[in-house]
Amino acid sequence: MAAIEAATGRPSVIWCGPAVGAKLRKERYATGGEYVRGGPAGTDNGGAWSAPILVSATVPDKTLIVADASRLHVLLRKQIQMVESSEYLFAEDKIAFKTTFRIAGCAVAEATSVQIVEEA
Repeated sequence: MAAIEAATGRPSVIWCGPAVGAKLRKERYATGGEYVRGGPAGTDNGGAWSAPILVSATVPDKTLIVADASRLHVLLRKQIQMVESSEYLFAEDKIAFKTTFRIAGCAVAEATSVQIVEEA
């Protein structure tokens, strides 16, 4: 987090795998003894250090990713397309909408905006 702040960024999201997420639920602040993430009893506040923690099985074990989300950019490969259908749910007097877009990838404004921490 300090590396992102040193580059004038603001750490705003944390990704981790299930094992690291479980460890964070048991972690306590050095002062006061409160749990960083709400506590192991399941009272999860969803975040730590003013950033939400997103647990995903796609993040490798023993890895924590901290990022300034304002510096991450999703690249669209195709314009957003929106279509409506008044016939689809005609019997229920409803209109259905479908939105389609294609994502080309993700770009980072500068390398310091994302920090990957791996446990030794």
